[in-house]
Amino acid sequence: MKKRLFAGLAVLLICMFPVWCHAQEETETEVFYAGEWEYCLNEDGTATISHWEGEAESLVIPGELDGRRVTGIGDHAFLACTGLKLVTIPDSVTKIGPSAFYECSGLTGVTIPDSVTEIEAYAFCLCTSLKDMEIPDSTVRIGKMAFTASALTKVTIPASVEEIGSWAFGTCLSLKEIDVAPGNENYAVMDHALTETKTKTLICYPCGLTDPEYTIPEGITRIGRSAFSYCDNLKRITIPEGVTEIGELAFSNCRSLAETNIPQSVEKIEDLGFCNCQSLTDLTIPDSVIEIGRDAFYQCSELTLTVSKDSYAEQYAEENELPFRQA
Repeated sequence: MKKRLFAGLAVLLICMFPVWCHAQEETETEVFYAGEWEYCLNEDGTATISHWEGEAESLVIPGELDGRRVTGIGDHAFLACTGLKLVTIPDSVTKIGPSAFYECSGLTGVTIPDSVTEIEAYAFCLCTSLKDMEIPDSTVRIGKMAFTASALTKVTIPASVEEIGSWAFGTCLSLKEIDVAPGNENYAVMDHALTETKTKTLICYPCGLTDPEYTIPEGITRIGRSAFSYCDNLKRITIPEGVTEIGELAFSNCRSLAETNIPQSVEKIEDLGFCNCQSLTDLTIPDSVIEIGRDAFYQCSELTLTVSKDSYAEQYAEENELPFRQA
């Protein structure tokens, strides 16, 4: 359990810094009060909710406050409202801000209207009971780690989505299915995994799948940040020729992973790429690899690298005091 907290604690450190809603400068924004609500005014005279003082388990967020149309859920507005279980967001809202519902651990369902175009970074991060949620067809952008460590079992990416931030669905241990709506020109699903079509990057493999083996699809050139993080059921992963980069934290905390390969096409392994792969014992690093990031094999206590004499990988192993053998 303590090891599982690694990701959550990292997120917590990032998110602990409060932000004024819609702050465009380093000056404080005036806050208004309406009953149990605090809000800020936007430039167009509409309101963004900045804080909620209520204690209800089921909440319908108002579409107006003091006669002002509510168009945003601000940064940290419902931070750690652990007693909140159900939320309905009004169709006046267009933006759900960073960390808006961060660590609402009791939240089981959210109704997001078709008016919302942006779900920003960490918006529903650590909502560990959130099972029932649909991303509306109006959504254009989903921020990084927006749903990390939620209890979602299925996600459908609408055709309208143009951007998905890194690890948006990371550590969703119950997630078994990701779909992409027809007509989306930016994302697709290939052999269960969510991919970014223009960059040919695999960005998310569902953690809840129980298959012990997986072959990354042909045509993928990059394994994205945290793409397989916490996929504990995977014991064997095959990486095809054509992949050139293994991203930051790509296979981190795959604690059952006992067998994988790095093809000759790979040139770069980023920071913490195989961090805490406790079952991995052997890995051959080809001569094509010319860059390995910080702590790429951190906490891989059973791992011995196989490297070529005088290669970059041999130099990396020596400098980082990693066990290795020459090919």
